[in-house]
Amino acid sequence: MSEQHEPANAQTERITRSARLLRATIQTACAGEQEMLIRNLSRKGLGGIVTTTPLSVDETAEVAIADIHVTGIVRWAKGKLFGLELLGEIDTDQIDATVRQALALATEGTWVPVPRPMAPAPKPSGLPRRRL
Repeated sequence: MSEQHEPANAQTERITRSARLLRATIQTACAGEQEMLIRNLSRKGLGGIVTTTPLSVDETAEVAIADIHVTGIVRWAKGKLFGLELLGEIDTDQIDATVRQALALATEGTWVPVPRPMAPAPKPSGLPRRRL
């Protein structure tokens, strides 16, 4: 009579992460405030890389993504890479919408049509320049 046992980690479901590349700021007691890049994001955590001072494991950190602020605990760190477990849940769709809105405001009215480039020099045969 064989019994089937569930693995010990079968009850803990891994939350789906999505790859992102977002700029944010992070502040901790030891490292202070610094710029960071978010490399992946889920509703319960994020992975990122800081620009200056590496973070310490079990350190509390506050992250500001556009106008959204979240708090979490650094669960792992390897050099400037780190993983942050959030103390609450975040809505990743809300972050996407906020970032899109900030990008639209930053680039509003900056689109300028560029004329077609001209060939830099006449051909060796002496023919006139052509438009590309």
